[in-house]
Amino acid sequence: MKIKFFLTAVCLFVITALSINAKDAEVKIKANMHCASCVGKIQDGLKSEAGVSTSNADLKSKIVTIAYDDSKTNPANLKKAIAGMGFDATDVKSECTDKNAKSCDTKEGKCCSTKDKKAKVKKS
Repeated sequence: MKIKFFLTAVCLFVITALSINAKDAEVKIKANMHCASCVGKIQDGLKSEAGVSTSNADLKSKIVTIAYDDSKTNPANLKKAIAGMGFDATDVKSECTDKNAKSCDTKEGKCCSTKDKKAKVKKS
């Protein structure tokens, strides 16, 4: 009985230690999906990629959201994996959260311009 308890405790410790070391990150990738079959192909294909914990492919927006362990993979590898399945895989442009911005579609998430003409950047 003591051995069972000891082994159970060791297993729980190892599982906890492994989950603590996982570094979760998320990336959104645009893929040229056309139907539900495409969605399934991408989601099933990403299950076998090292470090991927979850993926959600949205047909309407054509965006695949992937949660992954960044110590095992990275966005470039995930884009390659999607491309290897026969889909175009491109970065999703970030959106700026500046309420005064006119245009907020740069990759870095920076605002292109503001509505308020009085707002100026100080030069140093």
